[in-house]
Amino acid sequence: HSYIDGVKIEAGVQREVPHPDHSPIPSEWTNIASSDALNAKQGTLVVWSSIDRIRAQAETIFDRVEKEVGRIYRHFINDNELTIRMAAFREGQPIPLTDRDRYVRPNDPLFLMRDSSTSEPWQEEPMFQFSHQKSFEIDVGGRQELVELTYSIVKQDALGTQAQNPGTLPHGQDARENMGVSVIRENREILVDNSFVREGGRGNIPQNRWWGCEVRFNRGCDDLFGIDHNKQMVVTFSNAARELLNSEGDTSAILRNLGAEDDQLYNIVADIRDTTRNMMNDIYLMFERRRKERRNGDGSDGPEEPTSPEDEASRLATQNTNDSLSDKREDPTRTDIDHEQLDQGTRQEQIASFLTNEGFDGNEAKRRAGEIIRNAFRYDIISTELDAFQMFNGRSRGGVLFVGLNINHKLYEFLNILKANADENDDPVARKAAVGVMTLVLAWVRMEDHIEDPERKQRIQQIAQQWGEQANDVLRQLNEQSV
Repeated sequence: HSYIDGVKIEAGVQREVPHPDHSPIPSEWTNIASSDALNAKQGTLVVWSSIDRIRAQAETIFDRVEKEVGRIYRHFINDNELTIRMAAFREGQPIPLTDRDRYVRPNDPLFLMRDSSTSEPWQEEPMFQFSHQKSFEIDVGGRQELVELTYSIVKQDALGTQAQNPGTLPHGQDARENMGVSVIRENREILVDNSFVREGGRGNIPQNRWWGCEVRFNRGCDDLFGIDHNKQMVVTFSNAARELLNSEGDTSAILRNLGAEDDQLYNIVADIRDTTRNMMNDIYLMFERRRKERRNGDGSDGPEEPTSPEDEASRLATQNTNDSLSDKREDPTRTDIDHEQLDQGTRQEQIASFLTNEGFDGNEAKRRAGEIIRNAFRYDIISTELDAFQMFNGRSRGGVLFVGLNINHKLYEFLNILKANADENDDPVARKAAVGVMTLVLAWVRMEDHIEDPERKQRIQQIAQQWGEQANDVLRQLNEQSV
């Protein structure tokens, strides 16, 4: 038994937590327990008394405690290795207030556990779906230790098709409160690190709430992750995340300057960064499907029309190019010639092959290629990884100009902020701004496509690189102001 007395602390009487003694549990508590829990061989009884400064009712206190304690000890609770019961009593009453007690349910940031504290209708069934797991065998002082990364992503059903923003619904608020990477040591959560949510000011992008990531390791990795003496922080891991995420250079350059042991930690951080970025792209696609279903009402595909800012920008640029070529205001490029002369089957095959090489899933690459052909798009906007100051690049395949937006540039982050506001808040101004910026990028790539002289094209690309460096600094400040 030990205790903390707030009144004595304020009075200066209690200056430290007393050394625990072996006093038995008082009979006043064992007598009112509704189960035999207090007679178990091991366990902990926590008594809060004289809570004069707390105005909340018991149920509200239970909700708050469950969110925190249920998250920290969720694996023990979910594996039936631990039960935590909360109960409210009035002093002098011989029996518990049975309508004011509750067993703590797991609060899972990955939203993969059943019978959790997640809001309805996702209490019984998981709100997210398992994405994948990756293991790292690392060397710590000559010992082999295992670090496991588990990823999850929201189910399409959880986003719904109703007009109401899913982020404002109770389960959406649950997801917001659990944003970040959950760090688990010996099955107990140390903290939820929000470095990956705050990456470059991404904290104001609501879609961050719809992915989950968990890092699990045992005590043998304490030094590698920088576990503090209170087991409440992972200092080295958090510092590595901030350094890598905020770096303007590429990952390989950073890793070359590190020792072997640190290199292992940065590889883990890089995997989380790359995977969560990819999941964010998948989440944007889910919101696009949600928007299409809302527009069509019955959930069918209906007539194909651009549903994303990328598609709308591609449609506008395609129409402008069609008009210019028809009016002979510009000469056709090699891309235009392929667009007109190659048969659709060949074009679709070339487009799908290109998208697959860019990291698209095979089925998604085929679906996207078919969509481009059906819409007769001359442009398509994708995400790619380039040098830090290169905003975008352009490549021609199958009669289509593919414009790759650099995920490491602040322009990409700025567009994500605009798209997030358009998606979550149905903001037409944010959507129009995103479309406008992307059409400017497409216009630049179209200009490059007209240049055939290699030296001139190289000079234009050097100008674009300088432009990107200046834009990166300006957009960084703008993005920080929008957080």
